[in-house]
Amino acid sequence: MIRGCAEFLKSSRDSALEEQVDGYIQRIVDAQSKDPAGYLNTHTQLTAPDRRWGTNGGDDNVQHDVHNAGCLVEAGVAYYQATGKIPLLRAAARLANHMSDIMGPPPKINVIPGHSLPEEALVRLFALFQEHAELKSLMGFPVEEKRYLSLAEYFIEGRGNYEGRKSFGAYGQDQESVFQQTTIEGHAVRATLMGAGLAALATVNNREEYMSAATRLWNNMVGRRLYITGGVGAVKKQEKFGADYELPNDGYLETCAAVGNGFYSRNMHLATGESRYMDELERVLYNGALGGASLIGNTFSYINPLEFNRSHARWSWTGCPGCPPMFLKMMGEMPSYIYAQDSQSNVYINLFVSSRATMNANGAAVTLSQQTNYPWDVRSKITVESAANARFDLCIRVPAWCEGKDSEQELYKLQGRRESGAFKLSVNGTPIEALSISNGYARISREWSSADRVEVVMEMPARRVTAPSVEATKGRVAVQRGPIVYALELLDLACLSRDLYLPSSSPLERRFEPNLFGGVMIVEGRFRYTEKSGKPTEASERIRLIPYFAYLNRGPADMAVWMHDSPEGGQVSLETTRAKSPAVGASPQSTGR
Repeated sequence: MIRGCAEFLKSSRDSALEEQVDGYIQRIVDAQSKDPAGYLNTHTQLTAPDRRWGTNGGDDNVQHDVHNAGCLVEAGVAYYQATGKIPLLRAAARLANHMSDIMGPPPKINVIPGHSLPEEALVRLFALFQEHAELKSLMGFPVEEKRYLSLAEYFIEGRGNYEGRKSFGAYGQDQESVFQQTTIEGHAVRATLMGAGLAALATVNNREEYMSAATRLWNNMVGRRLYITGGVGAVKKQEKFGADYELPNDGYLETCAAVGNGFYSRNMHLATGESRYMDELERVLYNGALGGASLIGNTFSYINPLEFNRSHARWSWTGCPGCPPMFLKMMGEMPSYIYAQDSQSNVYINLFVSSRATMNANGAAVTLSQQTNYPWDVRSKITVESAANARFDLCIRVPAWCEGKDSEQELYKLQGRRESGAFKLSVNGTPIEALSISNGYARISREWSSADRVEVVMEMPARRVTAPSVEATKGRVAVQRGPIVYALELLDLACLSRDLYLPSSSPLERRFEPNLFGGVMIVEGRFRYTEKSGKPTEASERIRLIPYFAYLNRGPADMAVWMHDSPEGGQVSLETTRAKSPAVGASPQSTGR
């Protein structure tokens, strides 16, 4: 929660929020001061003080000692970066010192996280002290940041080594050495956060085995175990990944796991500069993660299946409230995903979001600004501002869906032929006829001067999507426009027959609805249904599809993402009653996000 607050404070200081968080931090610091070594985990200290870090018969799968320590470390780093305040950073470094003192190869104790996250947190702490060495003198104790990097590596390399400890098995990505694992397994949040740590480590230690493992597991996740919304974790028992192509429509799909997927993909992009990783981060941002919170922002979903009945509901509080803070961490950090730079000062535009960023490009201060209503509008305008001319490559992501490819290894296939000229660029009104594409980015190499303008146009027809390798979606189609996945809510059904299907002959039309969910693009299609006689009959009205992220914002309702495409395919799994549900087109809970 503190890291999430810090990410928002980086963008806009809020004195009231800062004062509240400072109060929490003081309580954390005071609690830590009671232990000479700097250990802190109140659950363990109050209920099992002799089982720190899951030792002496303890279980870090349940205690989360190492995970929670990692959360404190990443919060300390983020809060310093947002405010310049060091009390929580000092507590984080003290705790990291304690872990480095006692954990590692013999004669230290063999401890790895029961729940990943500390790996990347320690990398962030290492990087902060590397960049700001002057902070070390403010800690009040020795700081050797390379120890934090070594500990993060030990947390990765210790998987599969059970000497002196219990095994967490595949559930905790501990069934064998990470460098031998070929498929992503176990608890989906833990697995994706371990992947995020692998990728983060690979960017700083430059060890090939780290990058190979991170790539191999990511490819398996995105190519065979990923839902169309970016959600992961098909199996309710143990909240885990299923086998390859095991993607039931009523799968578990924890919000935290979607966020973990986003963090993993973002770190892979930073390590490689390849646009395919940003494609998957965008999928998560607009679908799997965004659906985890209501539009008004005060109710949440722990799970986000692609099909459910009206008993599924959002909650304002639960006994396991980890998903809202994970959602906040991603959305607070989102501005840092929009742009990136490489070592040659080339600038990357990853997300199409109205924004403004200043950077140094080959010695010149350059400000880029975007004006866009993406993903509803097909146009984005980019303006370059610079006091002096600056030469650099402006690299603009060409989304895979714009190229007619929707996912890695074509797990999901966009129907229809690729449209010619679906992605267009112009500079100062002059079209670029032959685009130079590298790693999924259109590169514009030139000397930029102030007030240069780039316009991006991406055609976004509503298109059917199939998943031919997934048994649960055989005979079904989903609908996607740009990065947005659509869903059918019972509230928008004109016909109450269960035997609805969306034939391939039905055109998909899009229309912007300014008064629905604060303004969204909907997709309409003419469904058919089968009468009792078995005769196909065209429904009397068009059926409206809404963005998946907006589900359950008009009251209880059945929902489905995958729809049958023929009468032989079966039935849309939606109940046939709308009793006590709001009328079609009823006002949402808020005017949008």
